[in-house]
Amino acid sequence: MADLTVKYFNSGMTGAPQISNNWGDLVTMLDACLVNGFALKAIDTLTCVDGVATATISAGHAYRSEQVVEIAGVDQPAYNGQFRVIATTATTFTFAVTGTPVSPATSATSLSAKVAPLGWEKAFASTNKAAYRSTDIKASGFYLRVDDTGTTSVRVRGFETMTDVDT
Repeated sequence: MADLTVKYFNSGMTGAPQISNNWGDLVTMLDACLVNGFALKAIDTLTCVDGVATATISAGHAYRSEQVVEIAGVDQPAYNGQFRVIATTATTFTFAVTGTPVSPATSATSLSAKVAPLGWEKAFASTNKAAYRSTDIKASGFYLRVDDTGTTSVRVRGFETMTDVDT
C-alpha cells in the first residue's frame, strides 16, 4: 500500500462539505473531513491487473489523482482500506493493491468508495458542539473542541483531558 501520510481536501472538490453562514456548518465539515469521509459513491465494478485495481463508477465520480480514497464492502480483503489514487477518467480511478486478489471483486452487499477521512474520532458531541481527537496511537490524545452554537463567532479550543463536550 502506498504512503498515505498526506491527505488533502478543498472546498472545490465535488461532494466536499461546505461552510456557509449557518451555525453547525463547521462541525458538519469537520465530521466529514476528520471522521466520516465524503463523496460516497457506489462502485459498479472493481478489477485488478498486475497489482493495479480499477474501480468503475458509471454515474461518474470526482476523485482526483493523488487523493486518498477509502474502499469498502469487498469480499476480498486486499481491496478494502485506504488507497492513493494513481489515475482517473470521468468514470474510473485506479490504485495499487498488494497481492493478487480475485478479479473482478465480489461483494455480498455493495462496493463503495469515498474520500478518506483523516482518522479522528468524535469523542464527545451535542448540538453544534464536538470534541475530536486523533485515533493515531502516536498522537498525544489532545482534544480539539469546537463550539459552533454562538450568535457571532465559533470557538475552537484545545484540551488535554475532557469528560464530556462541556467539561
